[in-house]
Amino acid sequence: MFCPQGKVAIGGGAEAQGQDAILVGSFPTDDGRGWTALGRQMRYSDVGISVYAICANR
Repeated sequence: MFCPQGKVAIGGGAEAQGQDAILVGSFPTDDGRGWTALGRQMRYSDVGISVYAICANR
């Protein structure tokens, strides 16, 4: 998830969705312009991850 041009991520987070989904990590991108999340699927089922970034002016 990236912030609009001219803004930087000052925070963020994620949520694992689905009975067999696990959120492994949530952290800013290397360049500070967005937020990244990693998840894991424990079994074959429908899962997802919602990611959000809190953005502010540079």
